[in-house]
Amino acid sequence: MRCTPDKLAPARGLDDVVVTSDDRRRLGSLIDDVEASADLAAVARLEMLLEDAAYVEPDRVPRTVVTMNSSVELVDVQTGARRRVRVVYPGEAELVRDAVSVLDCLGLALLGSSVGDVVQCTDGPRRRTLKVERILDQPERSLLPPQERA
Repeated sequence: MRCTPDKLAPARGLDDVVVTSDDRRRLGSLIDDVEASADLAAVARLEMLLEDAAYVEPDRVPRTVVTMNSSVELVDVQTGARRRVRVVYPGEAELVRDAVSVLDCLGLALLGSSVGDVVQCTDGPRRRTLKVERILDQPERSLLPPQERA
């Protein structure tokens, strides 16, 4: 699904975005690789997010932050409908169940957001407002000692 974000993520400021150093490195490479062939507006929005984000080492990222390959539960603010998605790299979007590409509006709005944040994007004629209800899986948790993973 391709959609157009309303600016970047109007329900939250860029100062609130947290991205791991590993995600920044890999996303920077992604930008270089896809600039010529992808949606340039989406790449520009990703670059803006990465320029303004706070960076942390993967083992220091809060459990409540959406990172690359995180699986999250969202609640539609208007309807109350729940949805699970995983934020993935563009080439993985068709391969992973319930995946959204980081270059799509929802993936970009979710990256770096936290539990409780509200994100917005426009999907065709419809504007969606979604709350990040909880993180179901965050890859960085596997870097923590077992007693800290819960």
